[in-house]
Amino acid sequence: MKKNLLIFAFVLCMLPATLYAQGQQFTVSLSVGSTLKAEIIKLQEFLVTLGLLNVAPTGNYLSLTKDAVMAFQKNENISPIGVFGPLTRVAANSRLAVVPKAPATIGITDITQGNNGVAAIFLSSSKKIKWQTTGDYPTTAGVNINLLKKTSESPVVYELVRQIAKDTPNDGEEVWIANSGETGHAFYIEVTCSSTQIFSNDCQISGVPMKVQ
Repeated sequence: MKKNLLIFAFVLCMLPATLYAQGQQFTVSLSVGSTLKAEIIKLQEFLVTLGLLNVAPTGNYLSLTKDAVMAFQKNENISPIGVFGPLTRVAANSRLAVVPKAPATIGITDITQGNNGVAAIFLSSSKKIKWQTTGDYPTTAGVNINLLKKTSESPVVYELVRQIAKDTPNDGEEVWIANSGETGHAFYIEVTCSSTQIFSNDCQISGVPMKVQ
């Protein structure tokens, strides 16, 4: 019985990947040392969207990519050897075929007083910025928070005053202590998509900047 299983596994590995899934995107095997840069980048982008790879695609199949492939293989009950071979390609192509990817979105939801009680007296300029991400926004990706100033009402025009936070953890809240002169009817906050994350299906800002009271 074991001999028959080994023969079947060998034949399966030799079959062209087109037999497994239609409309697939991965067609070649990859491993540490592979030089097919475009294919490796495509694989790395796929692993990033799954949250298994936390660095920008480089086109080099090294230890981090191997570890991410092994993690994917474990999730798919495939022997985790770190080689992106036929069986792993089938699993990846199946994921791409059946999982629709909604565009990642991010939007600010609220700006509230950051402190309560006695602390608020000493930190009256402290604000708590809240936001929400939806769609295909990776949990490992951070967000950017910007302070804007409205310079025109018609048409509406904002200019960047400063970046409050860059790639801050996407936990939905950030406490901000305004500098002198950074409050008033002309100042607004916006939360934007990570500047270092590569999104598989774009990332969009929902809503408009929120006024700082």
